[in-house]
Amino acid sequence: MTYTIIHSDQVNEEIEEAYLWLLERTEQHAPAWYERVLDAIASLKNMPSRCPLAPEYKKSGEEVRHLIIGDHIHGYRIIYAIRGNTVTILRFVHGARVIFPR
Repeated sequence: MTYTIIHSDQVNEEIEEAYLWLLERTEQHAPAWYERVLDAIASLKNMPSRCPLAPEYKKSGEEVRHLIIGDHIHGYRIIYAIRGNTVTILRFVHGARVIFPR
């Protein structure tokens, strides 16, 4: 089964903010990093349930998962929920940040 991926303007802004931050510090690596982020999101079209549950969402009543890009120090998390045939990207955050559900 192939899933449809949707995300909010907030997620677009979070990705853009991270990209601009990286671009200021390492211009040569930022474009490749951005492509890896887009590829990781696109990979959720197939088998999105392969990723673990996001621990801070365990009490939310919804199965919210996260896909980690990079390592534990410099990584980012794509936080998402599978709703029927759709993967809804909820947040894109640095791996060191803990996001509490709203």
